[in-house]
Amino acid sequence: ILTFIAFGTGPREGSVKFIILHTNDIHGQILPRDARDRKDEKIGGVAALDAYVTKERAAAEQLEAVVGRLRDRLAEVEALRREQESARQYQNKEQVELLRDLRRAIDQGQLELFYQPKVHAPSGLITGVEALMRWHHPRRGMVSPMVFIPIAERYGLIGTLGNWLIEDACRQIRAWRDGGLRMRVAINLSVQQL
Repeated sequence: ILTFIAFGTGPREGSVKFIILHTNDIHGQILPRDARDRKDEKIGGVAALDAYVTKERAAAEQLEAVVGRLRDRLAEVEALRREQESARQYQNKEQVELLRDLRRAIDQGQLELFYQPKVHAPSGLITGVEALMRWHHPRRGMVSPMVFIPIAERYGLIGTLGNWLIEDACRQIRAWRDGGLRMRVAINLSVQQL
């Protein structure tokens, strides 16, 4: 009887190793299952030997087929692991580039606030606005806050972004008041700033 057991991971993340176990008699010979079950009978003579060899060859062929499939599967797992590692490296490189560009964007004024009106539904009157931060990257165009805010939080730039947002929103509120417009302005801050 051949038993295949997958166990643990190898030295690299995602690799899988297999053990092949078999049942041996006391002389180290692999016995057919029916011979192991009948301990009181002895296998002897030419006919029994031929049957044993035939079964052994069939078992060896089956074993080779199974080992071949295991090798194929292990090759697939290794290919997937390499692909995932490559994707992680690309993502890390992309984040490092965006972080560098975000620092430059803060210094060079590439960030801007857009003001989305808040409307009172029954009357249709604008009751305030929400300040939404946007980044116009010189090469990438508009970069979504869903991309740059997590990077700013992860690498400690969120405080700088939040402070810039508050200052810029306050400047706009002053400009509106100086022009005779009183407007409530909502801003979004990261939990890390509170």
